[in-house]
Amino acid sequence: MFSRRDVLNGMMVTGAGLLANPMFELASPGQALAQAAATLTYGAHPDVSPMVLAGRDWTSKYGLNIKWEWFPSAGPADKALVEGSIDFDAPGGGRAVSLQAATKPGEFPMFMGWAYGDYAATLARHDSPAKSIQDLKGKKIGTVVGSGSYMAWLIWLDSQGMSVNDFQVVNMQGGEVAGALASGAIDGATIWEPYPALMEHRKIGKIVALFANVVYDAVVIQTRREVIEKKRDALVRFAAAAMDVQEWIKANPTETAKLVAKGMTERGAGDTPWEAFDAMIRRLIFAPDLDPVLPSLNKIADVSVKLGVIRNRPDLVVNRDILADAKKLRTKA
Repeated sequence: MFSRRDVLNGMMVTGAGLLANPMFELASPGQALAQAAATLTYGAHPDVSPMVLAGRDWTSKYGLNIKWEWFPSAGPADKALVEGSIDFDAPGGGRAVSLQAATKPGEFPMFMGWAYGDYAATLARHDSPAKSIQDLKGKKIGTVVGSGSYMAWLIWLDSQGMSVNDFQVVNMQGGEVAGALASGAIDGATIWEPYPALMEHRKIGKIVALFANVVYDAVVIQTRREVIEKKRDALVRFAAAAMDVQEWIKANPTETAKLVAKGMTERGAGDTPWEAFDAMIRRLIFAPDLDPVLPSLNKIADVSVKLGVIRNRPDLVVNRDILADAKKLRTKA
């Protein structure tokens, strides 16, 4: 088992809450709304749901302020979570599995999901003759090693009788992938949305493989045990607001695409028409409950051990009472 220092100094590149505990009691929904505003620090990276959350005021109705800390990908955000400089983040499922494998059971639990489905893809250059991932064997594939999309790729490759050893893997940050593919520095890319949608729209890349038929690349929300102990009520308020976001996305895909386009521009991805993200929004599943994605997370854990990516197969810890209380709070808001 690794200490917190071990995780900070050498966290495995591969990357959910405490089991219900009666000592962590929630004020009634009415009391929660009447209390003074709470503050949580969200360690976010360019992704669909946080851009929608940041694009409008979703939390004041629940008496919650969000302090934003933006990172290029979930890996640096995870390190900030371990350090204690943020209260929660939302990595891909593979990274959440790896964090639980590298730390004490229950130290970094998941408590809800943001989205899942065809969230990750492998792309070839737009002008490449490649029509499938097999055509990219031996080629340079840019990816964020350890990300949820990378882990989903590993599982998908294993199901096809392939492995990352069939490719030249180039580790980079998510925001660097499009430029590298456009310049020819890499021949393909494995990355999470909204980057594939952006690259297809700009005719930088074309999708040659999606993974959801084998494994979901789910975006999950995780926190630290001590945040639950000290700020549980604030986490409940956040989860209620996050469910509002998810329902709004499902009902307003076009407006969602516009917020994502705005957010990507603000994050330095360049000006991209909202139409680039419309189809992507419609094929993702935005839902808070983790049960639909737990089979994929367990598959990631099993195959990660098989491939030697993680040493310890974690028993995944999910805090279910935060989400349950958030659902009650929404009925009173």
